[in-house]
Amino acid sequence: MIKLNNVRKDYLSGNNTTTIVDVAELNISAGEKIAIVGASGSGKTTLLNLLSGLVVADRGQIVIDSQDITALSESERDRFRANNIGYLFQNFHLLDGYSALENVELGMLFTSGAVQSQRAEEQLTKLGLGQRLHHQPSELSIGQQARVALARATVNNPKIILADEPTGALDSESAREALDLLFEQSSSYNSTLICVTHDKSVAANFDRILDMGQLQ
Repeated sequence: MIKLNNVRKDYLSGNNTTTIVDVAELNISAGEKIAIVGASGSGKTTLLNLLSGLVVADRGQIVIDSQDITALSESERDRFRANNIGYLFQNFHLLDGYSALENVELGMLFTSGAVQSQRAEEQLTKLGLGQRLHHQPSELSIGQQARVALARATVNNPKIILADEPTGALDSESAREALDLLFEQSSSYNSTLICVTHDKSVAANFDRILDMGQLQ
């Protein structure tokens, strides 16, 4: 499903070049649930961004479902991501001034199909937000914001769900609930789930744990 070959990403700071990601080989099967762990600054989030096409590798290949995304233009990567990948950002990245429903609808804009308000509403209702459809992020609890972000990430039935510290901003009860919902959504679509986490108790729930320190 996902294959990385000699993938490298460097960042330039002044005259200094720092290698953030350098993965010789990585294979992830369809439907597999992977936790990515490692020290702060080890490249965990950068790896997610490379997989999503938000960041372009300096060298190497990233093949997802037979498509080499490193060979795509920016607009092609955007379309590929919209049609195949759901991204749950660490700080949710919900847009202020837009309702929960509108935030989820925005996640449907770049797909090959039209925005389906009913589908967005159904997804939010499924996640327990049927009474909060028209509430803006500032009117929602952190746990509810996490659910809106999860609805947006999964509304297009993605083949892959990428989650960056999905429980990091939540208390223990909300974190457990969010993790359960994430696994439920992943299983219902048979999506490959790749999650960055610093929490060992969270990582223990996954099929496989990848340590960035050992991966590179």
